[in-house]
Amino acid sequence: MLKGWAQKYTNVWVICGPIYTTSATNIGGNVSVPLMCFKVILRETSGNPSVVAYVMPQNVEQSEDWDAWQTTVDMVEALTHFDLFWGLPEKMQADFESKKESW
Repeated sequence: MLKGWAQKYTNVWVICGPIYTTSATNIGGNVSVPLMCFKVILRETSGNPSVVAYVMPQNVEQSEDWDAWQTTVDMVEALTHFDLFWGLPEKMQADFESKKESW
């Protein structure tokens, strides 16, 4: 999916990472394994950003359909406490962070 988008769209950025909760599993003593992870993919077409965001269980296969886990950037930011697009103007962020888009 990501490779296809990178080939289809001129500019694509991917932000991904773990989502830690108090119920994370510990392995090997002090290594926490998050139960969920996130992916946020931004594309730019003619200067206009478009974003899709996902929060999924840790065990999702790359080949699976991600539609069931699609969410908003606002939800990812609430779960991670990150401001993912802090460098963009607030109005631009407001225009896409609360929407679920499909490509």
